[in-house]
Amino acid sequence: MTVPTTYFIGFDGKQKLIVAGYVESADFLKKITEACDGVSPSDSASGVDLSINDKVEKAKEKLRQKQEERKFEESQKEKDDELNRRSTGKNVTKLKQWQETKEAEETRNQIIKDREEDKKAKERIKEQIARDRAERKARFEETQRLKKATTEKEKQEKLQREADEKRMEASRRSETARIQFRLPDGQAVNHFFPSGNKFQDAVDYLRTEHSLKNIQLMTNFPKRIYNPNEYGLSFSELQLAPSSVITVKLLGSFMSTPGDGGGGMGLVSSIYNTISNSITSVWNMIYTFVFGTPQQPAVQSNRSNSQQQRDSQTSSTSNTLRHRSNIARLSDRRNDDDDMALYNGNSTQQM
Repeated sequence: MTVPTTYFIGFDGKQKLIVAGYVESADFLKKITEACDGVSPSDSASGVDLSINDKVEKAKEKLRQKQEERKFEESQKEKDDELNRRSTGKNVTKLKQWQETKEAEETRNQIIKDREEDKKAKERIKEQIARDRAERKARFEETQRLKKATTEKEKQEKLQREADEKRMEASRRSETARIQFRLPDGQAVNHFFPSGNKFQDAVDYLRTEHSLKNIQLMTNFPKRIYNPNEYGLSFSELQLAPSSVITVKLLGSFMSTPGDGGGGMGLVSSIYNTISNSITSVWNMIYTFVFGTPQQPAVQSNRSNSQQQRDSQTSSTSNTLRHRSNIARLSDRRNDDDDMALYNGNSTQQM
């Protein structure tokens, strides 16, 4: 800051008075008078012949000049201040605009940054959710797999046990083939054969024990006629174990003349055998399924003895089947033994 200062110097070059700062005109004139009064006569005698009034006038002139200069400076200063103010205002406006622009840009950048961060956060959350779902799915699938494996294992073990039991039962039951022969005269004869023996044993049994030579063996369920080429197969291979019903048919047994009545009896016997064999087959299947294979050694022995007794009797006049050339005639005479079928009057058989 500039402070106006006035120095009063005498003729001898020495400083007389100093007036600093702004001073009113009256006060300033008083200061001038004091400075002039302090000048000694010797000073005026230095060759300068100036009167007091001239000095006052000069001082006043200088004062006016100073005042004008000060006013000019003040005016110039006001102009400069105004220019500075205007410039500052413009600068402030520009600064505000710049600040607003910068703040808007920062806000926009911050919004973009926040959006990017939100997007990344959402992606992280989605990834975490996907990982959690994948883990839960993997755990669920693993649990289901273990559960399924356990269930499957238990099921396989159960099936294996059942298969073993069935195999043991089938093995036990299939060791012996229980065959019921339906003879041409309507009799039902049971006999037991080892399931591994050949089917020829059944043919030999009928030929030996029942004197049936020219015969044909067949089953009704399923319908099957056994030819001599199959006699070499076992009972198991022919699926006759553990039990089966075989119908014995005499070849040419129904070739009779109408005069002797053999044709009618043969037809009745054939129809009866068919119905009886069907019922017997169903009964044997149910019996075998429920009770299994019956014990046969003692029964087989008793039946063999009874069969031998009956065969000894068939050589006499009690033969039930007589052959005369190509004519077969059935007799009403029957032997009462353990193998005879019991009929209840309803065309069905009791075993």
